[in-house]
Amino acid sequence: MDPLQAVRTSTKRVALRARHVQINEAALERLAEGWSSDSSLMAFQPWSESSNHFVEQPVPTERTLQYVLVLDTLNFCFWPCQWEYEQLAKALSDVLAQNAAAFSADSLARLTEDELSRWLAGSNLPLMSERTRLLNEVGVNLNVFFEGSIANLVRQAKGKASELVRLILAYFPGFRDTAIHCGEQVFFYKRAQIFVGDVWGAFSKQGLGQFGDMEEITMFADYRVPQILRACSVLEYAPELAEHVDSKKELAWGSAEEVEIRAATVYVTELLREALQRKGVSILSVELDWLLWQKGELEKDSIAPHHRILSVYY
Repeated sequence: MDPLQAVRTSTKRVALRARHVQINEAALERLAEGWSSDSSLMAFQPWSESSNHFVEQPVPTERTLQYVLVLDTLNFCFWPCQWEYEQLAKALSDVLAQNAAAFSADSLARLTEDELSRWLAGSNLPLMSERTRLLNEVGVNLNVFFEGSIANLVRQAKGKASELVRLILAYFPGFRDTAIHCGEQVFFYKRAQIFVGDVWGAFSKQGLGQFGDMEEITMFADYRVPQILRACSVLEYAPELAEHVDSKKELAWGSAEEVEIRAATVYVTELLREALQRKGVSILSVELDWLLWQKGELEKDSIAPHHRILSVYY
């Protein structure tokens, strides 16, 4: 099955039979109505305009692809430290600005945990040994299969976002983000998809970032988007789960509650996109993810907390 179709099909199945997370369709319609009547509510910052990202001038090159791949290999589990995605993005941008070869396949293949800690000085990010292992895996497999070049991998996708996701999953096991719910496999592929979205954004939809099927990419199932959707009353948690999340207690990875939060988030984002489309607003799922994520970042300290999970996937 196409990996992106697998994400949509499996997350919808989970969302429709979930016991711990429900979708409030009336709240979803109100949100779509509010956004469609005021375009300013749907403004979001493009990837290349963030001061935290590494942006090459006049045009992005292989170094930008290296940066995006390293960024999205490490783009998971920021709590309980004080860093967020923005700090990670800026720290990696600074590393690359100081050493143009820092993210080459050879450098990643032999990277040590101590070196990674120096890159991320002051972060105290969890799972540092796993982060190092994942970067080593990326470096080794780029050398073995793509002559050390991430651009070679991207070119093999031939301008198809869905094919690039498939290639990332095929060659980098650490991106294979799946779970089991009621005995059936559920597919999320958060970091594989966000890599494609970030290449698309970093290259301003041109050159190696030009994909003809970006509508196939889903939202990226993380912890910030369900937080803002819950604050908008679009997602509703069962009382026991709500108490657990609001008390900032860690959920078990792969638990029914955790899988249902992520699956419902993917499915309801698709429903929101469709509701907006019916009201004359055309937006891709990836763009809706960026919009929701940025709103969540702005409001994160004034709304109920996000669910907490230790995982290399998000």
